[in-house]
Amino acid sequence: MISFHCLLVAVLVLCVPMKTVIGCNPGNVLSCLETEYTYTINKPYQDPDTGEELHCYDEVTVYACCGRCQSYEYGEIGTPFKISEHYVCTYKTKTPRTVTLTHCHPDHPDPTAEVFDATCECRKCSSDDTSCENS
Repeated sequence: MISFHCLLVAVLVLCVPMKTVIGCNPGNVLSCLETEYTYTINKPYQDPDTGEELHCYDEVTVYACCGRCQSYEYGEIGTPFKISEHYVCTYKTKTPRTVTLTHCHPDHPDPTAEVFDATCECRKCSSDDTSCENS
């Protein structure tokens, strides 16, 4: 599962996964590691005077987490009848970085976007930064 994290800065910033630069197939990876992903960031702006939409986009490469972690589950006599320790490959740190988008209308007021590069580790899932439905 790929998590998408984008910052909204006064206008809509849309992130769409384009391609994996360095592949990460969780079925073949036995650890948690950083992987490069390339996204297309679209940051349109509507001119308040003319109503014209000013385009602005670029492909940006970021580091994201990929892989799997050791987990276990064993039976217990009392409720809830099991003890589980499920670790997920998730963010250790997220470093913000501002990128300048190169394919922008000359009148676009802010051709920048904030992205995050990640370092990764195996840890218990935290819903602060990860989707934890099955952990």
